[in-house]
Amino acid sequence: YPPSGPNTSTTLLSDCTCTPKRDNKASLRSKRRLMRLIKTFTMASRIFSNARILFPRALQAHASTSSVEAPALIRGFAANASPGTKAKVVVFGGNGFVGSYVCKALLGMGVDVTSINRSGQITYPEWDHWWSNVTWVKGDALEPETWKSQLEGATGVVSCVGAFGNNQFMEKVCGDATVAMVEAAKAANVKNFVFISAHDYQLPSFVLSGYVAGKKKAEVAVAQHFPSTGVSLRPGFIHGTRYVLGGVPVPLSYIGTPMENVLRSENVKQLRASQPMLDRFLVPPTRVEDIASVAAKAAAGVGGSIPAGPMSAGDIPSFAK
Repeated sequence: YPPSGPNTSTTLLSDCTCTPKRDNKASLRSKRRLMRLIKTFTMASRIFSNARILFPRALQAHASTSSVEAPALIRGFAANASPGTKAKVVVFGGNGFVGSYVCKALLGMGVDVTSINRSGQITYPEWDHWWSNVTWVKGDALEPETWKSQLEGATGVVSCVGAFGNNQFMEKVCGDATVAMVEAAKAANVKNFVFISAHDYQLPSFVLSGYVAGKKKAEVAVAQHFPSTGVSLRPGFIHGTRYVLGGVPVPLSYIGTPMENVLRSENVKQLRASQPMLDRFLVPPTRVEDIASVAAKAAAGVGGSIPAGPMSAGDIPSFAK
């Protein structure tokens, strides 16, 4: 304990580390306990600081889910439907990287969300149970009969489906699957359709040709069937916290954020303007939260501020604000 008296202004730490008149062994034990306490506190502080750096969005989401206020706000956009008359949006691939963020953004806007995917419900991350508020339906995007009924009464549809493989497989999953969704949505009188496409780097024809062909085929279908309410987002590299292996977080923003800051700088903009050949390669990465925000707003028809047609990676953040 610190000494008492009018002339004692030393701190607890200095008092405990000085040599008292009591038994030296007892003093040594006290100092050891104090040092262990300091080390424990320091380690805890570092862990928390690193968590804030690595997963800032995750901590914010955790805080928001503990609130009982409804509806929650996502970037300042509240639900445009009153309780009991919520808008409904169907998300294909809602258990994937982009799809899960789209579902969360829609839930934050007070929208009823149905996700259609082959594996069904996810149960991660454990600290944020947003997935428990989604209606999960097992279905294959290439088999419309398994999910057509889910489109009844829907305001919008979001396609987050995509895959890599051989060219035939990629064109089928990245293109034909979304074409089937577009046609079914149109037949069900769904108002809005959003497709998560990709930036075209204009690579040689032997590089991912099936992937590119599939995305283009899907974009054409969206434009034909939803000319005034269809949106195709074209991001490049997408960064954010991605969950793999059943819930292991991978902070892609460690790479994506510095790259995005550089490629959105004025110097790079001037370089792209002066060297058109470089323009297709110097595409800035896009935050997954920005993509989800734009997709959710367009699908739910919030505000009518999202223009129809394709949207480049450079324009997505401005419409996410």
